[in-house]
Amino acid sequence: MALARIDIDLYRFFLRDDGPVEWAQFNAFAIACIAGAGIAIRRFKAGYKWQGLLFVGFALAMFFVSGEEIAWGQRLLGIETPEELAEINKQEEITLHNIGEILTTFNMVMMVGGAFGSIAYLLNKKLRLGQYWDQADYLFVPPFFLASSFFFVFVYKFFRFTLWPDSGFTITKYGEWAEFCLAFGIGAFIWLNYRRLSTVVPPVVWWRRPLNLIQKVKLSINGFFNRNSN
Repeated sequence: MALARIDIDLYRFFLRDDGPVEWAQFNAFAIACIAGAGIAIRRFKAGYKWQGLLFVGFALAMFFVSGEEIAWGQRLLGIETPEELAEINKQEEITLHNIGEILTTFNMVMMVGGAFGSIAYLLNKKLRLGQYWDQADYLFVPPFFLASSFFFVFVYKFFRFTLWPDSGFTITKYGEWAEFCLAFGIGAFIWLNYRRLSTVVPPVVWWRRPLNLIQKVKLSINGFFNRNSN
């Protein structure tokens, strides 16, 4: 993407609002939303309520982020931004993440998320989260091959906070590519977890145990009467 800057028109095309990179971000976050909801359902069915609740929250967060990414379809639907909102929104859109301190918070969250995704796999080599919580080694630790996607957005946001707080067109618009890397990393990570859980045999949860016990009692009684009848 950096090479595309050689041709300013090509650079603008890729990184413009409602351009290829922005819609790729939306698709990645939308996939994460849907897959996150699927993981939540499977965790509930497996009897892990708190994991299910965490992924419900995650899916809702991804729904919000994907909507914000395309300004909730504002440009597609031709919706005008209210004057009061346009005055405080950096991009004059019907979004929340481009407003004052909210934008700073969003950027900080992306930087921290990028840092976590970069080192989580190596850190978990020591922590071994799976020994404390079922499937935690997979559900909460991105695989190592995705670390570069998270690392890229961490580096970009870190330098924006420290060296380039006020930058020109090229550096600012390049943030779209950095955010796509984060979206791709999250989307791929959550989708892989959803696919993986489809092959995991769920354990016997508490509400199934009485049924299994009753079945065993019935089999024992039937076996007793069969032996006596013979």
